[in-house]
Amino acid sequence: RNGHVVFEGSGYTDAFFPRNQEGTEFNYIGVEKNGQWGLIDKAENVILPFEYGRVNDCRHGLVQVEKNGKWGVVNLQNKTVVPFAYESVGDIAENNPSAIFVSKPDHLWYVYNIDQQKEMGHGYFAVGNFTDGITWARVANMRVDDNTINRALSDDNAPQEANFAYVIDQTGQELIATPVPIKLMPQIAASLKKS
Repeated sequence: RNGHVVFEGSGYTDAFFPRNQEGTEFNYIGVEKNGQWGLIDKAENVILPFEYGRVNDCRHGLVQVEKNGKWGVVNLQNKTVVPFAYESVGDIAENNPSAIFVSKPDHLWYVYNIDQQKEMGHGYFAVGNFTDGITWARVANMRVDDNTINRALSDDNAPQEANFAYVIDQTGQELIATPVPIKLMPQIAASLKKS
């Protein structure tokens, strides 16, 4: 009490402290009881019922949870936001996100558009977190031209595919038709936001 979480006599067998949107203070705690996971607050009020195989991060009012071996996302009212159909779900990096990345058995990441309740675009080998609805995504076997501009933009003066990606939006649409340096994403996103 007095700001401390007390588990004495609770019957909880394990606990996980998910990151919240600030990444520092724990507003909610994932706890295990009778082999199932739920979410409680600091006063030990049950926020999510004990019906999950695992509880992960709680950010921006959304929680990554696993049920029957598949991952999805629920809100703090336990309403499904992303269905339990995925190998994993990406970070919830934005407040009121319109999209989140989901991973399927092919080990690729797909845009799941929350507003439209469906997957969009195609699978990506690696992805970043959405910021203002924009992020980077790299396809498998992506090729980057070895030219003067790309060499100048590369850290080691040799364009490597791992340092470049496509810019996509929450629908999976590529906003720039050629791979760009990932390190320039903040500037690119700001420029696209202005236009």
